[in-house]
Amino acid sequence: MNSSYSKAYKLLGRSGKEAAWFIAAGLVSSGLYVLVCGLIGLEGAYAGYASFKDSPPLKGLIAGLPGDIFTAWFAAGLAGRFTMDALSGAPEGMLHYAKGWFLRKVIADTVVMGLIWGPVMFLIKTPSHSTLLTLCWILGAGWLSLRLPLWLNASVAENLGLFEAMKRSYTITSAQVLRIIILAGAPLILAGILSKLLSKILPGQTVPLYYFKSLLDSAAAAFTMGIFAVLYLELRSGTTATEPKAAEETPA
Repeated sequence: MNSSYSKAYKLLGRSGKEAAWFIAAGLVSSGLYVLVCGLIGLEGAYAGYASFKDSPPLKGLIAGLPGDIFTAWFAAGLAGRFTMDALSGAPEGMLHYAKGWFLRKVIADTVVMGLIWGPVMFLIKTPSHSTLLTLCWILGAGWLSLRLPLWLNASVAENLGLFEAMKRSYTITSAQVLRIIILAGAPLILAGILSKLLSKILPGQTVPLYYFKSLLDSAAAAFTMGIFAVLYLELRSGTTATEPKAAEETPA
C-alpha cells in the first residue's frame, strides 16, 4: 500500500502545474454550484451536496451539473496524463487527454450517476420506500462503482471505447474491491478529517470552510487519480492487455 501511495505521489509531483489546474477547477466547480443554487432557488448551497436531501432531486442534479461537467474536462486530462506517465514515463500534456476523453468522461459519469445512483436517490425521496430495498441497491451500486474506476486508464492506455473500457475495468478489478476501498478511501477520509478539524477551529466561518473543504476534496481526488493509474498498471501487467494501436493515439 505504501508503495502505491509513493508512486501516486511521484505522478502528482511530476504533473506539476497540471495537478494544480485540476485542484483550481474543483474550486471553480464549487463556486458554480453556489451560483446555480442561487439562480434556481435552492437553499443551503454552502452545505454542499448535503442540501440535496432537503430539495427536489431534479434541482439538486441541476445545481451540480455545470460544475461536474467543467471539472470533467480537467479530470479526463489529468487521469490520462497520470496513466501514460505510469505506463511509459513520457506522457503528453493534460490538454491532449482532455480533448480526447472529456466526452467519454461526461458520459461515464452520467451512466454511473443516472443508472446506478439515480434509483437510490429516487428511493430515498419516496415516502413509502423500502429500507431494505434501498440498502440492497446502495450496496449493489457501490460494489459496481468500485469495479469501474479504472475504465479511463484502460481507455487511454489500450485505446478502448467507453463501454469496452468499462468492461476491462470490471475484469481487472476482480477480487480488488477491498483494496480499492482502502487505497482510494484513505485520502478522502483524511481530507474529511482535516475539514472537520478546521470547522472546530473556525466555527461559523461557513463560506471559507466551504471552499477549504473543496480544496481538500480536489487535492484528495487528484491523488486518488494517481493511485488509480498506479493500480491500473499493476493489474494490467497481470492480465492480457489490448495494446494500443499507437502509444498516444487519440480515440475517435
